[in-house]
Amino acid sequence: MSAKRIAAGSGTGNRRILTRRTIAFLKDGGATAQTTGSVTTADYTVIGDEKYIRVKVTRDSDSTIAWSNPITIYLEGTSELVEGGVVGDTLVVQGSGDTSIGGNLDVAGACNRGGLFQGVAATAQIAIGSGAAVPIEFDAETLVDTDFYTHSTSSNPEQITILATGFYKISYGINFDQDDLDRSNMRGWVEDDSAEVDASYSHSYVRGINQGVKFSSCTASFLAEIGANSVIELHTQVVDFSAGADVDTIADQSWILIEKVN
Repeated sequence: MSAKRIAAGSGTGNRRILTRRTIAFLKDGGATAQTTGSVTTADYTVIGDEKYIRVKVTRDSDSTIAWSNPITIYLEGTSELVEGGVVGDTLVVQGSGDTSIGGNLDVAGACNRGGLFQGVAATAQIAIGSGAAVPIEFDAETLVDTDFYTHSTSSNPEQITILATGFYKISYGINFDQDDLDRSNMRGWVEDDSAEVDASYSHSYVRGINQGVKFSSCTASFLAEIGANSVIELHTQVVDFSAGADVDTIADQSWILIEKVN
């Protein structure tokens, strides 16, 4: 419902009476929504929690009171009463176009939103060798909005299908454990239909326990425009090594979070 103004003023026929008055707008239940003193006209903007409005006009000179009939507030474009409307009730915005807010939106609590996917690699992937690109297999899910994503934790768990064209924020983390005394340079990236996404790259260096750095991670967060039915995969690779190093990912410590932005 868009904002509506209710105007009240003094006048009889074509003759304007300029006597000063106190003009009050009262909501259903008798609560005063707005009072303006010593005026000839006043406006009230509907905020959405009114079932109806009545206008009470008190003449300043002798306190004579006049009342309007109830002015019923309807949802715009319908014959439905607001019935408490926005304040204290659930607000549902429906429409085929965009909804714009011309100011700050304050949320006193959790904001439940859609368009999210988070997958977790619950199982460690062992012995990632030099040169071979390895897709991370997300065999567990934290959250899946099935209006925007399809994914299986058992059949091709590395593949996440985007169902709607748009911009997406993609964040990921891959955590590594270096075996033995070796050392490796690791790389992570996201592929969109087998094409590497340039903004998705990350790199890290990991060394064996005797060198003091047994664990490492590749992380990144970026925006990408993705088409409908595109398949997203997260990959990792040993790009340089010493002593024939093999690297493992750590169970439950590699993940991807995808958020639809628009």
